Amino acid sequence: MRQELLSVLSAITEEERALLEGSDIDRKIYSEEGAFVVGRAQMLGNVPIAMRPHTRFVDFPEHRHDFIEIIYMCAGKTRHHINGDTELTLEEGELLLLAPQTSHAIARAEENDIAVNLMLLPVFLEEALGMVGRESISGRFLLGCMQNDRPTLPYLHAQVSGIPSMQNLLENLITSRLDGGDIRRSERLTMGVILQLLEEFRHLVTVGAAPTGEHALVSAALQEVYHHYRTANLGELARRYSVSLGYLSRIIHAQTGSTFKTLLQARRLERAAELLTDTALPLSEILPMLGYDNSSYFHRIFRAHYGCTPKSLREQKRTQK
Repeated sequence: MRQELLSVLSAITEEERALLEGSDIDRKIYSEEGAFVVGRAQMLGNVPIAMRPHTRFVDFPEHRHDFIEIIYMCAGKTRHHINGDTELTLEEGELLLLAPQTSHAIARAEENDIAVNLMLLPVFLEEALGMVGRESISGRFLLGCMQNDRPTLPYLHAQVSGIPSMQNLLENLITSRLDGGDIRRSERLTMGVILQLLEEFRHLVTVGAAPTGEHALVSAALQEVYHHYRTANLGELARRYSVSLGYLSRIIHAQTGSTFKTLLQARRLERAAELLTDTALPLSEILPMLGYDNSSYFHRIFRAHYGCTPKSLREQKRTQK
């Protein structure tokens, strides 16, 4: 990587300074929920792609994302633990692509271990999917991320450090995001070419197997919450996977730190905020879309979560635009 770009990415952030002084990870930076689900609202806001350097000087605990994450190792290396049973080392110049809701933990990175996290929504990758095709390995990965069930490929590990064209494309994409501003079509096309190169060098790509056991059940529950928030039901999910309701409830709490009910409510409220700010739909039409039929109850939990009424949130967002 070009030295001037590496110098920018290696600068110690305020968050990292606090960690060096003995603070713990501030989970509120990443997630609104009790569970450590890194949220697109915190990381991406209203855009389909965002970028941030990986946080160093701490063991980053097990977490999930509700977006697609691509980790590019700019310098040094990091150690990753995926879905509870897979460990891998990401070396300089390599890529790790993670599907939404894949369980992920990262061992402490030191000052010279510089990684960049690219965070993407499926809409950003639609053009890339058209470029690589649905039968390619990256196409299958993207399709799994875009579908409403558990991704069949939870991660791809691309050992592509020896491919100059890949490194140049990634540096161009990182430079473009550092400059900020509107997202350009060239960035979407660059991502498509990156994925095409992954197919060309398929022999350098390790494909992660679908999670098994308890991690698979929890992943299925989180996918249900995220995609089917209106009708999600823990009892129905337990019947679908032939496990007891109590067992499924316990492992969800053990792995996420939250109950299924808490996760579902947080997702419904997140979706409510999106609909209030991104559409002109009246609240009377939004509530049935979320699975609520009691307006008074919804107002109470919305105020407790966001500190304002639905009407106030909509007005605040309109003022900011």
